[in-house]
Amino acid sequence: GFSRVRTAYTAGEAIGPELFSFYRSLGLNLKQLYGQTEAFLYVTCQADRDIRPDTVGPAAPHVDIRISDTGEVLFKSPGMFLGYFKEPEKTAEAMTSDGFVKTGDAGFFDANGHLKIIDRAKDVRRPHSTARGVAWIATTARILPIVRALPARPRAVAGSSRKAMPSAMATTTASWVQTPIWRLVTQR
Repeated sequence: GFSRVRTAYTAGEAIGPELFSFYRSLGLNLKQLYGQTEAFLYVTCQADRDIRPDTVGPAAPHVDIRISDTGEVLFKSPGMFLGYFKEPEKTAEAMTSDGFVKTGDAGFFDANGHLKIIDRAKDVRRPHSTARGVAWIATTARILPIVRALPARPRAVAGSSRKAMPSAMATTTASWVQTPIWRLVTQR
């Protein structure tokens, strides 16, 4: 298998820095890229000698990326779509007035110009580098040894009808990953 792979890419849902690093430690030249259908291909991609497990890389050549005031990633590129077929209203919703595509994702640039995707913009409350979205919390927490070690069923806090938050987060790794975190944290 992997010994014959020259380069592999991951895109779409975040796999988390630990899993990414694990595959790299096996000798797999795994890289991350970021894009969407409206971009035609990708808008960021990691270069061979500049791979980081927690970013999707810098902007690709001829791609302009900016972060909106609300923290949403916006891009403009030569290969981007012109609009949705026979849906001008949907096209107008997807674009800014100056021609950037609204990705629907929240992110920020690190000090080296690499884009970090936090989560879907609608799930992030603070538009800056300390914001943490649902997907980031789920991706990070599901691999933590402390989460795997917690009891499988939430326990009630003594003298309260609320469930203990750490226990509620640890229903079991497999089922927990599939449960939205807001449900786990607010279980009563």
